[in-house]
Amino acid sequence: MTQTLIQPDSSIMPVEIRRVVGVLWLSLLLTFIDTVIHWRHVSHYGEGFAVFVQIFPMVFYALLIWKIGQGRSWARITWLLLFAAGGLITVLFTVYSRTFREGVFGSTYSAGLFATQTAIQVYATVLLLTAKAREWSLRNR
Repeated sequence: MTQTLIQPDSSIMPVEIRRVVGVLWLSLLLTFIDTVIHWRHVSHYGEGFAVFVQIFPMVFYALLIWKIGQGRSWARITWLLLFAAGGLITVLFTVYSRTFREGVFGSTYSAGLFATQTAIQVYATVLLLTAKAREWSLRNR
């Protein structure tokens, strides 16, 4: 009697990556909703500036989520670097910028959205650091 070893198929997305992609799309949706609500605050600097500051990063974020879903290692590493840099900048702005604190923590809506997106992105980052996610992205370079 012979036994057949079944090799894991690299084309099947692990549950961790499926969750990462799902929660990051949710985070992007919340970012879009927040952009629509606060558009008048940014657009008074000019439409070109508003598009560059608000829309361009969302398009890049969508591309990054899509490539993470495809298992691209560079997208995973880029997300981790941007998450770390964003976390550091957020901490520094919270400590040293009164305008940032008033803008984010001045209203219940802003504070709630900030906390929700932070939790979602921390969860996604933790899932991206799991062994299965790392192994799958290394197989799908």
